[in-house]
Amino acid sequence: MSYDLRGPGGYMKFNVSGWQTILNLARQYGWQPAGTLANVPYLKMRAENAEDPEVAENAEAVVSEWVEKWAGNYFVNAYQEVTDDDAAALGAALERALVDFPTNDALADILTSTPEPPPWMAAADRELAQEGTLLVVPPSWDIDDLRQFVDFCKAGGFWIG
Repeated sequence: MSYDLRGPGGYMKFNVSGWQTILNLARQYGWQPAGTLANVPYLKMRAENAEDPEVAENAEAVVSEWVEKWAGNYFVNAYQEVTDDDAAALGAALERALVDFPTNDALADILTSTPEPPPWMAAADRELAQEGTLLVVPPSWDIDDLRQFVDFCKAGGFWIG
């Protein structure tokens, strides 16, 4: 599984462990996740094209239920939106990390395995992490990649697909 991020800053791709690790690092540097916004047109398309005829026939009600239950998840591929403000805060936190970890060796020291899912993670994501579906291991990134992601975040909000 991977996460394709698209927004005014362009396109970036993360594997599961890389995405989770980057969000953990940002959280350590003061990012307070605002939660993502559900992408209603995407959810509607999924419901209307569902294999289950009952879901397809009741697409509008199903989408309303999905949106009502939306938990601000960062760890699904539902083209959910990270707002401009949340993206800016994420980028600012990672920029603060760059001050402390200006070299690849220093960055490698902080991007280490985390034995437990972080406490700020949404409940559904914590369950996946505890089941082993979400892993927390170092990404294969270097300082230049991290700087590029900071610039991506500073450019504005983005979609996670």
